[in-house]
Amino acid sequence: MLDYDLFEKYEIGRVPEHVFVRKKEEEGYKNLDQGSIFPEVYYYLLFNSPIRTLPKELILASILNNTGVDLIDNKQYGKALEIFDKIIELDHDDSFFFGGKATALYCMEEYSKAIEICNKVLDAEPELEDFWILKGCAFHNLKEYEKAIEAYDLALHINPSQELAKECREKALSKENLDNFEQMFG
Repeated sequence: MLDYDLFEKYEIGRVPEHVFVRKKEEEGYKNLDQGSIFPEVYYYLLFNSPIRTLPKELILASILNNTGVDLIDNKQYGKALEIFDKIIELDHDDSFFFGGKATALYCMEEYSKAIEICNKVLDAEPELEDFWILKGCAFHNLKEYEKAIEAYDLALHINPSQELAKECREKALSKENLDNFEQMFG
């Protein structure tokens, strides 16, 4: 069972030019750069006072998100999914957290569920190219190449220089052509 009461275990504050998070029982602190904590939290902590006015849920979601990403990196997808579900309970409006959940589902080969999450986010925010790419990858793994290509095309419409979408689109197109050839001559 995960312990979600991290806000009680961590001290979050700032010193000149650095945001820090440290366990309350430990000495020293870990500096956080903008990439390791959500920008809203980082800038708030760096430039605003008093620290306690920042919503506890936003701080907790930020810490949990880093944990979820680490779990995905370590191939502990079930635990990561549990973390992202908890984050979504805290902040169910931020599409970023749904991205973590969809990624965990994708890594667990739950492609249809990952597509459902992507659709939910894309209905509200169709300009998020990463969700189109993830959706395309999920369709690709389900061997639904036409739908994968469509998703990659939508990502490329948003960002024509998106290299991953270009590469994935080409792979899906090759697979689709191979399948068509095998159906005709197989």
